[in-house]
Amino acid sequence: MQTQLEIIYEDNDILLCRKPAGIATQTKRLGQQDMESLLKNYRAKKGEQPYIGVVHRLDQPVEGLMVFGKNQKATSVLSQQIQQKIIGKYYYAVANNRPMEEQGVLEHYLLTDKKTNVTKVVENIQEFESLEKSKKQEVKDILLNNRKEIEQQKSENILLQQKKTNKNHRNNKQKNFDSNVENLPKFAKLEYRIIKTNEKKGHTLFDIKLHTGRQHQIRVQMANMGCPLVGDTKYGTDSIAKKDMKVSVNECIQNTKEKNENNISTITNREYHTSIKTQLALCSYRLEFLHPITKKPMNFQIVPKGEVFQVFFNE
Repeated sequence: MQTQLEIIYEDNDILLCRKPAGIATQTKRLGQQDMESLLKNYRAKKGEQPYIGVVHRLDQPVEGLMVFGKNQKATSVLSQQIQQKIIGKYYYAVANNRPMEEQGVLEHYLLTDKKTNVTKVVENIQEFESLEKSKKQEVKDILLNNRKEIEQQKSENILLQQKKTNKNHRNNKQKNFDSNVENLPKFAKLEYRIIKTNEKKGHTLFDIKLHTGRQHQIRVQMANMGCPLVGDTKYGTDSIAKKDMKVSVNECIQNTKEKNENNISTITNREYHTSIKTQLALCSYRLEFLHPITKKPMNFQIVPKGEVFQVFFNE
């Protein structure tokens, strides 16, 4: 069944739409819909060049606002705004339990296990800060040496087949660098504010401002605070991952040194299932950014459609 697109705003350079829960931003799986392919088809049907530039992502079970570039220039500028933290990203989340503080800031280092697709909180943040700096420098040194070799190879007059071989070799080196960086824990920060609580169900509605965009960040940090999101089978109250949410600094050091032959970090061999009976109670409801061409401030907001939100928004 074809997903019905909900376009919020569109001009010659950008396109904003609501991503439904259950649709991936991008996917390599054959036959599975994603926002990128849906929007390309949407543009093609209008007789336009089917270019769609992805500048940020939402987890597949998350609904909410997304902005895409309609040309390379707009995509590049929006990507720079993401990197420079110019784009403001705000979420509604419904969680089990209610924290003591009405509002606060959560700061953690997060480590993602690429094999199991599970993100964990790194303990002893002060101890890890020095490790991160030294480890990053080590990886940068590796990349610098690789680049020197690449430049040397470029200057050599070699046969076409040799050039092809060296190109593949360079690409493999870049992949190794990217993998090393991914295996480092990343700093994560968000602000939260309690909007209201449903005492009958024990659910609390949060307004969250995201400062960094780490994998599963809101879900992991909220669960670590003791307020797992409703419908989260990966980090929620009864999930397997919840029982093993943290990783020590020593495990991080070991993990950055020990990789399997495919360069994938291996903390655990558990398999986690993400089938969701109740929709994950997380919605990207607001985006703020500068128009990539006109530089005009843009501000868009939606109301969540997920059933778990309705008790809060229909009162």
